[in-house]
Formats: sequence, structure tokens, C-alpha cells
Amino acid sequence: MASMTDPTDGMVSFQQALLNGEIDLRPGELDPNLFVHADNPAPGVARITYVRLDRQTVKPFASIVATERMEGCSPSAPMRQIEGLHEGRISGSS
Repeated sequence: MASMTDPTDGMVSFQQALLNGEIDLRPGELDPNLFVHADNPAPGVARITYVRLDRQTVKPFASIVATERMEGCSPSAPMRQIEGLHEGRISGSS
């Protein structure tokens, strides 16, 4: 079963990539202050990251990644892992 990783590493990496101009953000359609970035960190792996910014500083951060199916789950149920940081507090579910 997939385990929860510390989202601090992802947020720090995302922040550095943003400052280096390595990633593009799109404003949200419903909330233009919420930005989204979609990528494929590995072959066959889709990831969507949502952030709010204070100028160029990432504040809340949520990353959603497809994971392997858990034993006992319906074959039609989508699997995902959600990791996030909000003002330094870690939250997540899988």
C-alpha cells in the first residue's frame, strides 16, 4: 500500500522550481487566486498541484498523485494520494 510522504519536501522543491522559472502555473477558473500545475513526475504517473501564492512564495500547497490500487478496493474506484501543507501544518489522505 502507498505510504504518505512528507509534503514539505515537495513544497520546497516546488517553490524552488517556481523561483527558477522551471514550471508554469495557470490560475484557477473558479478562483483566480488558486493556481494549478499538472505534470508527469515519472512515466505513467500523473500529478496535479494546487497552490496559493503570496507574491512568489508558495503558501498552501496540495499535490494529488495517482497511486496503486489498495487491496479490497473496487477495480473501478480511482486511486489517489493527496498531500498538502497549509501554513506549516501537514495534512493528507490516501
